[in-house]
Amino acid sequence: MRKIQADITALCRMAQDDINHFISWVWANRAKNSFDLKVLTHPRTCMTRAFDETGTLCLVPLQPVLMLESVAPKPDLTDRQRVLALYRITQVVEQTQRDVGMPECYFLSAPDDPLGDVAKNHGWTEVTGFRLLKRRIEPIIETSSRDGKNEVHSDAN
Repeated sequence: MRKIQADITALCRMAQDDINHFISWVWANRAKNSFDLKVLTHPRTCMTRAFDETGTLCLVPLQPVLMLESVAPKPDLTDRQRVLALYRITQVVEQTQRDVGMPECYFLSAPDDPLGDVAKNHGWTEVTGFRLLKRRIEPIIETSSRDGKNEVHSDAN
């Protein structure tokens, strides 16, 4: 079995063969991948690539995004206050998106949370036809011990 490796590169540094592969392969897989061409115009988008000694096997655009998750309004707020609070948060997030070059933001809402419906009516688009998968890694933390030596460890239990 061949050893498969992977790397990440800036779009402007992609090899012409990989650009041609991506165009061909994304088109061939269009029924499964719902490719959004705009992703390639985002300033922080890179391309991930899996390859072996025979060449490129798979290409996947990678983009950082912002995620609004677990809305926690004060329990005694009125519906109007909750909506206005989310609106003001959205304004700040939109400015952050511009400032850091991340044009896409996602809002995670429970199916029965009416704020999701309000957001949908105020500029947010419900994403359908996809599975949302999450992967979390434990951050690496560097600390100094009493003897002055640096120690690196994970936050995992």
